[in-house]
Amino acid sequence: NPDKITYTTIRDDAKAFELFRAGQLDAYFLTRPNLWYEKTETQPVYDGYIERYKFYTQYPRVPRGAYLNVIRPMLKDVDTRRGIAHALNWQKVIDVIFRGDYSRLQLMGQGFGEFTNPNVKAREFSPAKARELFAKAGYTDEGSDGILRKPSGARLAVDMSYARVAYYPKVVAILKEEAKKAGMELRGDGLEATVFYKKVMKKEHDMALWGWGTTPPFPRYYQNFYSKNALNQDGEPKPQTNNINSYADPKMDKLVVALRKARTTAEVKKLSWEIQQIVRDEALFSPAWMTDYVRIGSWRWVRWPDTKHTPFNIPVIYEPLESYVLWIDEDIRKETLQAMRSGKTFPEVQKVIDVFKDGIQLPDVEPNNPRLKEEGVTSE
Repeated sequence: NPDKITYTTIRDDAKAFELFRAGQLDAYFLTRPNLWYEKTETQPVYDGYIERYKFYTQYPRVPRGAYLNVIRPMLKDVDTRRGIAHALNWQKVIDVIFRGDYSRLQLMGQGFGEFTNPNVKAREFSPAKARELFAKAGYTDEGSDGILRKPSGARLAVDMSYARVAYYPKVVAILKEEAKKAGMELRGDGLEATVFYKKVMKKEHDMALWGWGTTPPFPRYYQNFYSKNALNQDGEPKPQTNNINSYADPKMDKLVVALRKARTTAEVKKLSWEIQQIVRDEALFSPAWMTDYVRIGSWRWVRWPDTKHTPFNIPVIYEPLESYVLWIDEDIRKETLQAMRSGKTFPEVQKVIDVFKDGIQLPDVEPNNPRLKEEGVTSE
């Protein structure tokens, strides 16, 4: 393993990639389709100097999607929220922006094994179902622009706040156009990242395109749904908490507190399943996309494990560098640098490691060495 790892902050993605391609960075994440299919279609890859890997993991999936702020007047109605969920065409986003490589996230809490409720599924894009639910919420008339409204004249228009970075403007543009088919006006509220964060923390958004960091071994919901994190004593939204839905419900309070105090896996499973079902029923969160793999490029002197128990990496990781199972082969580094100077090439390397795609099933392997005799321990 490396004796020292140097982390360098590079604020510009394009510059960082060029440094990687020049060999100044040893590894670079390539999960985004444009990096995998286009940016790395370069000579260092063709010549075998840079190697590409796609590794399937078993790690909790980022709960990325639209979080609905139920304190907002039009979003207090659950039928409106359910209709919105059917009006968001996440699958088209996946197909167009991510070239079909990503998958639809199903719920807030996916990837936790037995603690993930298999019966909870994301609402599919369906203009017909959306319009039916909007009608139940009172949006029965359609204007000349195709947008539904109530007899009082109130339009079905909702803002989606998001950070104006990377591909997010394109994501919202697709959602906005598709929402019209359901009679909903989706207004993009693109903001500079820090401004966006402050707005959400003040609970001033209608919907927020957001994703939480998540870690094993089990889901945690107290910070997201406990009522004291939603409202102040005067009933106003409580700022600077992670309950960005402003959701307050006595039943949910009991569940998230019980989950926080749970002492057995059976308790955690039961409570997690109940919470996940409520989040779906209440339409608090519209799941967007996820990946069950990570793609990474590394110079050929960066070596990865290739054993029965560790085929490239361990399964429960967010990204391959965090496990520290890699090492630097200085002989291969010298060989590679010399080859680049002389024009020598190596076979192109692009590997898919899918051992853990459907779960963690490690093979039975005999220990490397027999156990040493200890006091009170015999070979029998």
